[in-house]
Amino acid sequence: MIFFYTFVISIFSIIFLLFIRKEQFHETLRDYGPTWHMNIKKNTPTFGGFIIITPILIYSLILWTPLSLTFFFCIFSFAILGFIDDYKKIFFLQKNKRGLSIELRVFIQCFIALLFSFYLYNTLQISPYLLGYNLGLGIIFFWALMFVSSVNAVNITDGLDGLAAGLCLITLSSLYFISSHEFFTHNFYFWTIPLIIFLLFNKNPAKIFMGDTGSIPLGAILTFFFIITKKELYLIPFGCVFIIETLSDII
Repeated sequence: MIFFYTFVISIFSIIFLLFIRKEQFHETLRDYGPTWHMNIKKNTPTFGGFIIITPILIYSLILWTPLSLTFFFCIFSFAILGFIDDYKKIFFLQKNKRGLSIELRVFIQCFIALLFSFYLYNTLQISPYLLGYNLGLGIIFFWALMFVSSVNAVNITDGLDGLAAGLCLITLSSLYFISSHEFFTHNFYFWTIPLIIFLLFNKNPAKIFMGDTGSIPLGAILTFFFIITKKELYLIPFGCVFIIETLSDII
């Protein structure tokens, strides 16, 4: 099953890469930065997040459990947001190189985060305990903060070849060794194989960028798994590079 899954994703990745190269869906580079970087990267295709997110979403549908369906709709919502942002950057290049406004993007992220955090608490009844304390409804806002922070941290980190995807793979692998949650550990290879295959195309020199279509839902995937495994605070040490990248970017 794992072999077949890997084979299908590999074929899909190659076909998808050829398609976006043909359609010239190139990454939008910012005006500032070293000239050599712009010359090398300016014709690199984007939308590579489809290689990662599509098989993960399809597999979560195949599982067809309340938790997997929640996972599907949560990640799909963030993926749509990332796709719209990428689409606007590419097809409305002359009007807006930055995609959606920061205010609108954060507002939508907060809405999605609160919606699914409430669902995890109220319907799926994920434990509201943190460090031995019952936060009650407060856990909803804490989880929502985790979603928004992680989504933007991965998005900001996605700047060098293989960086964001590699760090996400390391973070998920670290969680695997300390978690016993069936949904995550029993399907671990199905969650991470798309990342590994994408890294083959994204390692230096990158043949494709993931774009917001990949980085935004990837941040949501990290948060979702850390929440359901009740290892929320472990996201801080395991994802410390994301935090450092975000802080350095702000500074």
